[in-house]
Amino acid sequence: MTIINEFLERYEKEYDFYQEAARVCSFKCEKNLENSGIRAIVSHRAKRPDRLREKLEKRNEQKNYSTVEEIYADIVDLAGVRIALYFPGDQDEIQRLIDNLFMIQKTKNFLKKENQYLHILRDLMAIMLLTIGCN
Repeated sequence: MTIINEFLERYEKEYDFYQEAARVCSFKCEKNLENSGIRAIVSHRAKRPDRLREKLEKRNEQKNYSTVEEIYADIVDLAGVRIALYFPGDQDEIQRLIDNLFMIQKTKNFLKKENQYLHILRDLMAIMLLTIGCN
């Protein structure tokens, strides 16, 4: 069995956990945005095993993984929440809200296309134990 197959076998057993972690974090974000009067679309997901396999095979060409732990350390988006803003000017307020809710390890900010909605993708790998990362 290859290291990627070993990782995926383990991940498939943990998939429901990652899905639930993302759901809980998404719910916390939605409730706090609602309470703050900020309009946004919040979505969440756990990385699908088939998509994860593709990503791992591609990354392994450069990384040459030797352990399952190496893969866990490298793949930081097993669970994720996306907040799509209606108003880009709300970005700073959302940043404060997220910083108060979670222990953020890494962030990516990007625009899909110029002059479109700003999307903030927060890595929630830090939320592996559901409540550990939430204040």
